[in-house]
Amino acid sequence: MKRFSANCIWVVLVVSVGVQTSAGYAEIIIDDFTVGPTNRHWDIVNGGNLHIQELGLPEANVWGGGRNIHVENVNGHEYVDIEIDSGTLVYSANLPPEELGLSYRSSMPIDISGENSAFAISFGDLGSNALRISLGVRDDQGAGQFAWVTGVENSTVVVPTSAFDSINDYELDPSSITLIALGLYGSPYVEVERIAFIPEPSNSRLLTIAVAVIIVSCRRRR
Repeated sequence: MKRFSANCIWVVLVVSVGVQTSAGYAEIIIDDFTVGPTNRHWDIVNGGNLHIQELGLPEANVWGGGRNIHVENVNGHEYVDIEIDSGTLVYSANLPPEELGLSYRSSMPIDISGENSAFAISFGDLGSNALRISLGVRDDQGAGQFAWVTGVENSTVVVPTSAFDSINDYELDPSSITLIALGLYGSPYVEVERIAFIPEPSNSRLLTIAVAVIIVSCRRRR
């Protein structure tokens, strides 16, 4: 049985550690919708806004440990249902809301300054209506930026941080994001399955390729 040289083994181990580190850091869960007591039904009489705040949730599943859900302007609605079921937030109403909003705040900032960083939002069924979404971030000083995506129909939407525009006159510090807000518009039925932040999506793939190249190189030297 052929063996790699000591130098080859050392190099492969170092790069493999890099792959594991990158993979471990590759995704920050904002919300995987596997926890929380959300199961609410409203019979709408006078309209207005609806709000749910859930605190003390596991931070491994919900960034910052808190989830805020709001439905803006339900005038004309007959009912609104919001529940979390097996890793999916399900919103159902007889009319599209002016906005279905999800927001998260953490005292442990995340850094979105990476050149290839992006947010990934996974959807299930969106009914028959195409969805518009807004994604906003704020830093610890209150400066904010947002991005819009239109024509969402299903699956996963990737929003690169390079698509963000300023929402006030203050300069955003992308290395110190403490608030993330998602807005959904245009559909009376929405299933949201996962919200995540990916600092550098390409790193783990590049390092995996590097490992393969090094192994092949070592074998050829033998």
